[in-house]
Amino acid sequence: MENMKKFSIHNNTFLSGSIISMLEQAFSSVTSFLTGIVIAHNCTMETAGLYALVLSVSMLGLGLQRVIIAVPFNVHYPKFQQEEKRRNYRSAIMGLEFYSLLLAGIIAWIIGYTVYPQVGGLPCAVFLVGYLLKDYARQFFLGMIRVTQCLLMSLMQCFVQIGILFVWREHLTLEFILFGIGMSCIICTIIYLLPYLNISFNLNKLREAWNINWWTAKWSIGISMSDSLKNQLSVWLLKLFQSTEAVAIYNNNNTLATLPQPVFMGLSQFLLPNFSKSIQEETGKKIGVKIVLISSFAVSANLIWSIVLFLLGKTLVSIFYGTDYYAGIAPLLMCCLRGIFVSLTSIENSVLQAFQKPQIIFKILLLSIAFLSTIGAFWIYKSGVMGVCTAMMVVYMIPAVCGAAKIYMLVRGKQK
Repeated sequence: MENMKKFSIHNNTFLSGSIISMLEQAFSSVTSFLTGIVIAHNCTMETAGLYALVLSVSMLGLGLQRVIIAVPFNVHYPKFQQEEKRRNYRSAIMGLEFYSLLLAGIIAWIIGYTVYPQVGGLPCAVFLVGYLLKDYARQFFLGMIRVTQCLLMSLMQCFVQIGILFVWREHLTLEFILFGIGMSCIICTIIYLLPYLNISFNLNKLREAWNINWWTAKWSIGISMSDSLKNQLSVWLLKLFQSTEAVAIYNNNNTLATLPQPVFMGLSQFLLPNFSKSIQEETGKKIGVKIVLISSFAVSANLIWSIVLFLLGKTLVSIFYGTDYYAGIAPLLMCCLRGIFVSLTSIENSVLQAFQKPQIIFKILLLSIAFLSTIGAFWIYKSGVMGVCTAMMVVYMIPAVCGAAKIYMLVRGKQK
């Protein structure tokens, strides 16, 4: 009876945490969605395209931060039994994050000053630092299973960011957009992170935390770079073969089509520390049931959204972005299919990381990049926006199918 009670409490905590984490990421998704709408209606298509390109470069920094700091933290932190070890690890991770933000700010300043002189170094630095800091705080709260703080932080940042852009919508420039978004992220994040602030600059503790992180990070760096490469390569190939305006059209259509997907990305980030703990405490059958239920929900939600866009896609694109951004129903539906595979892949990657099998994720990603660099590139060259939508759908279908097969074998192996 006592074991049944514990299991019920654990399931309720898991379910409520999953719902809150999806809700939190929904607000982040809505923020990105509304930002795209404000920019599309108040800026030139070139400015919208440049913003998409700046965002794509920032994703590289975000990926590195996650694999060096966030993912190892969410894998290892739940496994520490003693509170003192947890506290020391937390403070050392914050120290590593401080130095990584400092380095990221300097690099962004140099890139902004040299590559985008019309924008300047300061807005680029503020944008990147804010972007990275907010994501670090999200991962920190998720790793500690403090999902409510994560939700409240995202809510505040959503209202502040959209409020700034909307109030000054008639005077928007790329410089103002980057600076405004960056500052909203920095201020809102610090407000919620401050009660947990405990930074260690002790070199021995930093080195120890780095060594703990490194085994997971060394594979995850390859994962992050490969994942970012396949996402950003598609955008830059489209710019090379078409134009900056084509990038803006693709970015807005893809954002609308994959609107539910970030919710499941947020869920996968919550799942990582939970599955890390479940693998130690639960049977393979229970873990398998969780994976099937979550994956079924992700597919169902994306399919419903696909039907909505099939019926109302042209109308929604015209209302949100303007008729110039409409590329047709076929590209929208291809992006919807991509959203299904992205959602499944993000969930599967959390499971594989929890099983401490990051090398499998990396090898599958290399297969996706090989496809994008050859057949996918040819499709983009020949068909433009439609080509990149189709190519990216296949690029995410590959890891979704391969990852599911590997997880099936891992779960079966744990049942024996």
